[in-house]
Amino acid sequence: MAPICSSTRARRSRDRDPPASAARARPLAERARSRQQIGVAVAPHPRGPWTRPDWPSLRTADAAPDGFDGRFNTNPSPLVLGNDSVLLVYKGVRRAKPFRMRFGVAFAPHYASPAYARLATGRPLFSDLCGGAGCDIEDAFAWRDGAVFHMLFKDQTGAFAGEADG
Repeated sequence: MAPICSSTRARRSRDRDPPASAARARPLAERARSRQQIGVAVAPHPRGPWTRPDWPSLRTADAAPDGFDGRFNTNPSPLVLGNDSVLLVYKGVRRAKPFRMRFGVAFAPHYASPAYARLATGRPLFSDLCGGAGCDIEDAFAWRDGAVFHMLFKDQTGAFAGEADG
């Protein structure tokens, strides 16, 4: 007797085709997403007053068009060093598919500097550990303990944690 199996399933509401209005909104959403950049605001107190420059501190336009962060950069994790300089770990996504999430590192001589310089441009952090297929990592939280730097982050593919979404 042959086993009985079925490849059909009930369609849930999220499986249905999106309405035409959603299709029209996609280009706008993509345009907005591709403009995500990192800015810095400073204040003498958490209650303010806050001031920020009129430009982002880490601009997507300054990235190499085919670089790992050429589509957008977000999720900053700043490490303010003793002399008020900053190492900034950030998430970058490239313009071409597959849209892999990688970490970049930028530097500024002072946290309120108008522009942060990318370090090792074109080479994301941990790129030698991701392998040919790549990895998707995001949401870095970095800190320093003396001379040692530490970081926690979300591993979407299991390249670091050993299991996906680790």
